[in-house]
Amino acid sequence: MPPKSRPAQAKGDLPPVLVANATHDLATPLPGAQRMARSFPKASLFTMDVVGHWLYRRGGTEKAMRVIDTYLTNPKG
Repeated sequence: MPPKSRPAQAKGDLPPVLVANATHDLATPLPGAQRMARSFPKASLFTMDVVGHWLYRRGGTEKAMRVIDTYLTNPKG
């Protein structure tokens, strides 16, 4: 097989990245979120010890919504 092309790389400084993941998510397992967070120089990984895929929803995970809303409205912390 021919080698796969390398993914595009952003040039310049990247903004801080927030990766959010449930610890027991069958659709997107935690090791993938950990690899993604490591691939960005200024990433933070937010995890919740819950089962499921949807962290950001009304009534289900208020803590996740608060963390994500804070990041989106003030990404520099």
